[in-house]
Amino acid sequence: MKILLVRVDNDVMGNMKNVGGRHQPIGLLYIASMLESRGFEVKVIDEMVGDIFEDAVREFKPDVVGLGTVSPCVERAKYLTKFAHDHGAKVIVGGPHASAIPERAIAELDCEAACFGESEWTFLEYCQGKTLSKIDGLAYRDKKGKVHKNKTRALEENLDNFPFPARHLIDLSKYAGTVQFGFVCKPGEITTQINSSRGCPFTCTFCADHATFQRRTRYRSTDNIVAEVKMLKDKFGITSIIFDDVNFTTEEDRVREICYAIKDLGIRWSCQLRVKIAEETLLAMKDSGCEVVSFGVESGSQKVLNKVRKGITISMIESTFHTARKVGLRTKSYFIVGLPGEEWEDLEESVALAKRINPDYLWLSFFTPVPGAELFENYKTEYKEGAWDGLLYFYNKDPELNKKYKYFLKSFYIRPEYFASFMRRFSIYEAKYLYDMGRTFLLKGGF
Repeated sequence: MKILLVRVDNDVMGNMKNVGGRHQPIGLLYIASMLESRGFEVKVIDEMVGDIFEDAVREFKPDVVGLGTVSPCVERAKYLTKFAHDHGAKVIVGGPHASAIPERAIAELDCEAACFGESEWTFLEYCQGKTLSKIDGLAYRDKKGKVHKNKTRALEENLDNFPFPARHLIDLSKYAGTVQFGFVCKPGEITTQINSSRGCPFTCTFCADHATFQRRTRYRSTDNIVAEVKMLKDKFGITSIIFDDVNFTTEEDRVREICYAIKDLGIRWSCQLRVKIAEETLLAMKDSGCEVVSFGVESGSQKVLNKVRKGITISMIESTFHTARKVGLRTKSYFIVGLPGEEWEDLEESVALAKRINPDYLWLSFFTPVPGAELFENYKTEYKEGAWDGLLYFYNKDPELNKKYKYFLKSFYIRPEYFASFMRRFSIYEAKYLYDMGRTFLLKGGF
């Protein structure tokens, strides 16, 4: 049986691809490696880097097409489904959209099935021909057209059971030299993501990660992580890595163990973590090759942080950024414009906090009520069938939000203090990155 796995893209990232939006589809590559290990013939295409779906279908002639899609790409996924059907293939949809609302995803795409939750075993059993009603984590359409949703699949307790992502199935050169949100790469340098854990125990109301991985964290063993790092160096020559966990530092003892294990492997790396972390841990990270740490700050207003149940305080944010800078790590902060309850005075507090912590890179997005997030329930009537293309992190039609967005970016980046910090770390690659940032956000408003 031939399986074609596709990351669906309708240019949802826009000019974001210039400043770090072009990343490898690791989730699909995990599924691909699982299928390959059981003898299936698998091909992976990524529309985000220009792979042509239609050509792949005509040439590969798949029996099953798996579409990995996010909500803004539903319209594109509808077209791909019809094209696949016209060429004799069945279609199963997965990804964040299907995990959150699987029955609706089937109806929207008019496809045969949808995976929800952790999908490696689910997709494998579907391709192996197991009776559909007995596949946990699957929603499907029966012969009469009725959609059924099976019970949720139990999470895999031992993540080491999953083979490493099948990176050999993509053209890594298409991702080379891409700046990963501040993790600056040289031209031709290949960076890849590693997931050392899955899941997050926190309850931020704007996040939908739990729709796939529930509200607890599972960890790969340090030996398994080290084996993947060594494989990446030996097989692909990759020495730049992003630990792409939602929160890499949930267990700090584990983080330090990983740091000691990879210290002599000669890699440079980055990760995202939660504010409030021990200096000892940050020092171990720095000593093992970590260069950039990313924090979800979201807002400088304690009122707004409390409202979205972020579980952090302004003083925690300031202290953590101070410590990270003290140990020599570059910092990146994520902020969100338009969170529920945010007024202009709250935005001003965010700008003031951003200036105080003065991260090397500030990443700003619009609040987006994604399916699966608690806050989506308050907004879902706005996103009836066919309206998902308006659901974007970096573009918004609201003139007031756009005004806030540009005001925030200009207030932070166009000031002497930021220019001084930039000059202290100056390189030709940093200069190009900041130029692309300015062209993308300040001049073109993200698009």
